[in-house]
Amino acid sequence: MCQPHCQSIVRQVTRAEDVFRFTGNETHTDYFRLMLRDGNYLLVGGRNHVHNLSLTDLTEQQRLTWYSPDMDVKMCQVKGKDEENCQNYVRILAKSGQNGLLVCGTNAFKPMCRNYDVHAGNYTVTNEKLAKALCPFDPQHNSTYAYVDGELFTGTVADFTGMDPIIYREPLQTEQYDSMSLNGK
Repeated sequence: MCQPHCQSIVRQVTRAEDVFRFTGNETHTDYFRLMLRDGNYLLVGGRNHVHNLSLTDLTEQQRLTWYSPDMDVKMCQVKGKDEENCQNYVRILAKSGQNGLLVCGTNAFKPMCRNYDVHAGNYTVTNEKLAKALCPFDPQHNSTYAYVDGELFTGTVADFTGMDPIIYREPLQTEQYDSMSLNGK
């Protein structure tokens, strides 16, 4: 049985003004999949954006915006995908050194990665590259990654159809279309 002071605690915790919320994009689903702590901030990857949130109250401090180029979106739609899937869903978010950030996204079924140089809260793109075997094509596909000692290890799919699972670390990868390659002796 709850003591009289328990009810006041429950009431205090459930009051709306005591709860911090981050909703992200209120017009489209963001499909948040990633979070990365960076000091007193939380980086959250979603649809076409990386949100930089204060850990104190979840207010958005800054936003990296990365839309897929129109040409990539059109090609994605020609291949039979709808507008919702032909966006750039962030699937890799990793600190790459003291002042570096690696961001990879589905980019309208043409995966891309960007490296950012971060200084005084400013993000500058230093390079961009294709991310086949690093990032999934489809935002619905599962993938995983680990950034260890300056190297990116990924588990994703290596093709548009999602039929070729792959484990990758440049320049090594599992054999294409060989689901038994990790079971060999």
